Amino acid sequence: PAASLRRAMDIVQSRDDQLENLLGAMEELNGELEGVREKELAWAAEREELLSQLKESEIRKDHDAKSNNNNNNHQNSALSLAEREELIQLRSEVAEYEVEFKGLKNQDITIRKLEAKIEQLEKDREHELQTELSKAREELAEVEGRRATEALEREAITSRKVQSLE
Repeated sequence: PAASLRRAMDIVQSRDDQLENLLGAMEELNGELEGVREKELAWAAEREELLSQLKESEIRKDHDAKSNNNNNNHQNSALSLAEREELIQLRSEVAEYEVEFKGLKNQDITIRKLEAKIEQLEKDREHELQTELSKAREELAEVEGRRATEALEREAITSRKVQSLE
């Protein structure tokens, strides 16, 4: 029984160590995720600002095109070209932010999976501990039963010897 209990304790200790390592990794990932989420919020705000600028630029372009349709065609097309370049740049930045958001979502999913794995390991550890303890109790009860039987047999033998001597 003592060996089984030691083995159970060793298993529990190794599982505790594994859980500590996983929890440490999770805390580290959560810290990183918090930093990433802060960046994500900043990027989202910047993205919204860029989209707002993009819309304003398009509105300005449409308005300028309508109001200056007959005036200075050469100057108007040069302004349009600059605006188009700005539009392309803004769209490119928005696309980059969208790629970053997808990466952040993947990290978040990984963290959730690790949290579920930790929870499952804790449940497994609890189950294994209960199993080991049950085995140890059964072995202890069996050993105690044998000892009690042996003691009763010795007592019976001693009683017979005493009776035969009388």
